[in-house]
Amino acid sequence: MRASAIAVATAAFLSLAAAGPAMAGKGHITDPSGELPDILRLDYNNAKSKITMKMKVASAQNQSFYMLGGKKSYQVFYSPSRSSKPELRYQSKNAATKQVTCTSLKLTELPTQRSTQVVIPRTCIAKAPDQLQFQGIATSGLSLFDETKLSPKVKRG
Repeated sequence: MRASAIAVATAAFLSLAAAGPAMAGKGHITDPSGELPDILRLDYNNAKSKITMKMKVASAQNQSFYMLGGKKSYQVFYSPSRSSKPELRYQSKNAATKQVTCTSLKLTELPTQRSTQVVIPRTCIAKAPDQLQFQGIATSGLSLFDETKLSPKVKRG
């Protein structure tokens, strides 16, 4: 009995260890249903040359995609209700937020999926560390908002 329990535990450990590196750099956060605006899911991929984030939202006037690392943070702000271009912003702790020029920043609305996807090349966020945390915030009006939890730290992969 004892030998078979050790074998099962060893096999479980090895399968988890093998699965770990394959998932490096990617993940998602689900958010419980609630009042509008309602974020349903935030997917993120901290890849070698770019970061991709996709937010599934029931309804929102504004969407913010956050990438946080140490004392630095980046935000992609998008207001589909104003038909505006997405804005990339950078902030260092205790400093004012600065707009970052990034001509290769891509935003795609995916209406059939009720999602918005952003792709941020690493060249546009040169000050970002390799290990990041991700968060999504959606707002409607002046006081309605929903936010995901902060993701665990994710290594660049």
